[in-house]
Amino acid sequence: MSTSTTAPVPFIDAHHHLWDIDLHHYPGLADPRSPIARHYRLDDFLADAADWPLVKSVHVQGEIDRAQSLAETAWLQSIADERGFPHGIVAYAALQDPRLDQVLQAHAQHANVRGIRQILNPDQCERPDYLTDPAWRAGYARLADYGLSFDLQALPEQFADASAVAAAHPNVPVVVNHTGMPRDQTPAGLIRWRRAMRLLADLPHVSVKISGFGMFDPVWTTASIRPLILETIEIFGVDRCMLASNFPVDKVWASLDRLMEAFEASTADLSAAEQRKLFHDNAERTYRL
Repeated sequence: MSTSTTAPVPFIDAHHHLWDIDLHHYPGLADPRSPIARHYRLDDFLADAADWPLVKSVHVQGEIDRAQSLAETAWLQSIADERGFPHGIVAYAALQDPRLDQVLQAHAQHANVRGIRQILNPDQCERPDYLTDPAWRAGYARLADYGLSFDLQALPEQFADASAVAAAHPNVPVVVNHTGMPRDQTPAGLIRWRRAMRLLADLPHVSVKISGFGMFDPVWTTASIRPLILETIEIFGVDRCMLASNFPVDKVWASLDRLMEAFEASTADLSAAEQRKLFHDNAERTYRL
């Protein structure tokens, strides 16, 4: 719960997932040793956020079985139609697929769809060379025709290629996922991360979601993530950063209360207007909520 003595800043969670293994197949949840919740329905998400002024949210594709990606979007839209959440949907599409237009048309018929994510970091991707593949790049260009943004989940060493793609298509808004994936937190690794983040920040149509800390440091503390939060804000500017939970993935390592308290503490020296941009306004504008 917020410890602020002023009125709490309304929060838009710019990145979360919902899933239900009774309805859909999620390959990443099939391993019974996985600590990630196998069911995470809207009521679970709202319960985790109960002590915070959550007003809207953006659902990002949950690595569902590829054959069920369109069904995932329809399922999410049905929840939104009944309950309000999620207000934005970032769906999955394989941008190299020859049938891409059919897939994008099917996603775009749902009112809350705002963008596409196809994970590109090599350990979660079918091929490591999509960013330089002509067919994939041609598919990326098609996003503009549907008014869709692209959620970029990639590693810092891929950001040179990613920035080249983004620069060639300024009419496709890009949202960098998970603080730019700073997995290597050695001094040398953070130097590479900063350099890579600046490549993308040079492009005015690229923004970033500050999230995912448990994936890089399972024992993170407010003190350990505060520099990453503030450096990201310094690199991109306060108008192009959003705060997000990445729940239920990051719930493995911390409660939403603990994460939100860390966000509050890390941004306490910013003005009230700047805090509102990070917690609410930028996500609302970027995802047209």
